[in-house]
Amino acid sequence: MHILVVDGFGPSEDSRKKFKTFYNLVVSAFDKCWHYGRSIQAKGYRDLGEYMCSDPAGLVRVEQIKRFDKLDFIFLDGDLPLLPWSPDAEQVWSLLVMSVQTGKCVLAASFAAPIALAAINSLGRRTLLP
Repeated sequence: MHILVVDGFGPSEDSRKKFKTFYNLVVSAFDKCWHYGRSIQAKGYRDLGEYMCSDPAGLVRVEQIKRFDKLDFIFLDGDLPLLPWSPDAEQVWSLLVMSVQTGKCVLAASFAAPIALAAINSLGRRTLLP
């Protein structure tokens, strides 16, 4: 089982504590429920490139598609005020669109919830505002 935990928390000490709590909750939940092999990986919200199916030039990246396909669960949480059309939210947006299109199990809390709703409602089309 492959699990991705996306860190959308800020750099402050309080934010880091919140992320650690969130990550530990995910780990403890799977410790209780899944006793077979599992892999839990934590990534920052700007470091999701290894799961993006295409590069900025629009070329398809097969290894990244395979890596994304192996994910069973995706958890996103954070305290950053990211808007769905913000350039900083681009990788989170792409990850959520791919998750919706492929039926991945996703928990998008706090900062990722509005991005997830926008990704679902827009059918994956993203409009950048000036």
